[in-house]
Amino acid sequence: MPKYKREEWKHVLVLDYKDNVTLSYVSCIYYDKECHGGVIRIRGHLHGNPKCGIRKCSKVQCEVQQTLKKQGSVRLKMEVRIRYKRNLDALEKATSRL
Repeated sequence: MPKYKREEWKHVLVLDYKDNVTLSYVSCIYYDKECHGGVIRIRGHLHGNPKCGIRKCSKVQCEVQQTLKKQGSVRLKMEVRIRYKRNLDALEKATSRL
């Protein structure tokens, strides 16, 4: 599991994480669905992302889905900013050598 827990971990029970650190065995608190996976699969189950290879939770509340969607978009924007800043830093470093 990650060093800090994201919002997704509040909606599952961790049954076993001894075998493989990256793939915990978890159970959804709404649906009683048990699966192996990390934060991406948990988010896919709660939010309903078909690319995660797991069935969408039919019992999760709309507020939870909206919160996860909002957090995902904020996280994506932050990652884009970080990538942009790294590219700018690399470009400045390359041009300063000339």
